[in-house]
Amino acid sequence: DAAERGKQVAGDAAGKTKETSHETKNKGQQAVEGNKQLSRDATDNAKETSHEAKHRGQQAVDQTSKDAREASLETKKKGEQVLDQTKEKVGSHADEARRTGRQVADEARE
Repeated sequence: DAAERGKQVAGDAAGKTKETSHETKNKGQQAVEGNKQLSRDATDNAKETSHEAKHRGQQAVDQTSKDAREASLETKKKGEQVLDQTKEKVGSHADEARRTGRQVADEARE
């Protein structure tokens, strides 16, 4: 009877060990799957963040280019204004010099 009881205890222990091993294997597999999902999520987030950063960077480049074009056009416009004013002043001085020259010539003839 004691031998029979010993066999039953040994069988129960073996069954519990097998059950515990199976549970451990399942929990380990769940952990592996959970880690794989976390890794996929992290990769997706990194890709999304990278895409957003690239988009923002392109927007910054586009805005800088636009600002540079506007500044260049403004500089060109101001330069043309200065050139026009200079031409007007030079023309005015030339006209004045011609008038003065004619007066001197007229006075010399008289």
